[in-house]
Amino acid sequence: MKKFLGSVLLSAVCVTLCLSSATAVHAAQDDDIVIHWFDGRAYAVIEKVMTWHEAKAYCERLDGGHLVTITSAEENAFVRSLIDPRRRYWLGATEEKNEGVWEWVTGETWDYTNWDPGQPNAGAPLDWYLVFWEGYPGWHDTIPNREQVYFICEWEF
Repeated sequence: MKKFLGSVLLSAVCVTLCLSSATAVHAAQDDDIVIHWFDGRAYAVIEKVMTWHEAKAYCERLDGGHLVTITSAEENAFVRSLIDPRRRYWLGATEEKNEGVWEWVTGETWDYTNWDPGQPNAGAPLDWYLVFWEGYPGWHDTIPNREQVYFICEWEF
């Protein structure tokens, strides 16, 4: 059974929050990051709009973080509970290497999905990146540089 373990505010001006004995997360100046705990992992919803590539790089700059990867229905429900359903949020998956073959940025096995009906639809060229779309419960594919949306970072221990 997965458990929610609480949340902590990581505040501005380069404050360091130790997430485990071996890992720390450094907030960028002027960022307030709330860390949420679930099943041995930490999550932060970033309330900035960026392209998928910018969001990926931002999470990676935060001491070993990455765009969120979702590998179970329980994790999907937890992450959904953190976000505003009226906004879009990048997830850490892409099919940019091989059209039709989705991969998590961490290389984790792609064996859980939560596509909305009709998704992925490759509705436009380069529709290769995963997003929670506002107003829908599941995942959508979209273009990385046309869309500027919020995102979720994750750290694993």
